[in-house]
Amino acid sequence: MLSLVRRELTLYFGSPSNVFMSLLGALISFVLYSVFLQHNLAQSFTHVVNGQAVLDFWLLSGTIAVAGITTTFTGMSLFVRDLESGTIADFLVSGVSKVRIRLSYLISTYMIGVLMQLIVFIVIFGYFASVDKITLSLTQMGQAVGLIIFTSVLWVMLNALLTFPVNSSDTLGRMGSIIGTAAGFFATVYIPVGTLSRGAQNVIGLTPAPYVSTLFRQVLIPQSSLPSDVKDLLGLTFTINRVTLESSNVLLLIVAVFLLVYTAFLGVAVLRRRDSNMI
Repeated sequence: MLSLVRRELTLYFGSPSNVFMSLLGALISFVLYSVFLQHNLAQSFTHVVNGQAVLDFWLLSGTIAVAGITTTFTGMSLFVRDLESGTIADFLVSGVSKVRIRLSYLISTYMIGVLMQLIVFIVIFGYFASVDKITLSLTQMGQAVGLIIFTSVLWVMLNALLTFPVNSSDTLGRMGSIIGTAAGFFATVYIPVGTLSRGAQNVIGLTPAPYVSTLFRQVLIPQSSLPSDVKDLLGLTFTINRVTLESSNVLLLIVAVFLLVYTAFLGVAVLRRRDSNMI
């Protein structure tokens, strides 16, 4: 199985276009903020202590979540391409079990998600640290890395569930375009969540993306000096059906519930596919 994982990692990192396209959603959010949004938002945060740093960490948090979604989708898309090309059939003929094949894709996708989120974290934080002189404590860095490691499991399960029924590269490409575009919206990185209507907040609240973004923001953004209205605006708290979620423990629980649900659905899909004699 290790050779399969190594092969899938080589396929991903060996293709610059794969890496670039998987990061496109994160790059778009970063460019939009740096070129168009940063100045206007900063003008509205002149009354906030360290307002520029707050905005930088707001963007960084959402971008990490976007990278987690899009890179793990690209990782799982290798499964669909290998299925379509007949590569997986070759694996089966060579005696590799279906379980090992499935696990190899899940493990390699998880490693891709963790590594690419870490790279996004380091590069964007490094940029803001040099330009805006923002800083993080070792504790904050450790907590952010811990969240990356945990939430990557969630994104792998989500994208495994989304790609599992897909058998065509054309369908996969269309799905990738939709997910890459929608990820920034659902992770509330294009615009502050507080500017959205209640209906829009309730819709994005049906996905784990805003909760993951909020978790990163609670870790990275110093909140002691922030007014409550600024917290609501930037998504340091999240309101759904008029219930405001502030505790990181509650948000972690919600993310864990999403993970369990996706895992359960994926397990059912695997069993059904096995009964139909498919990979």
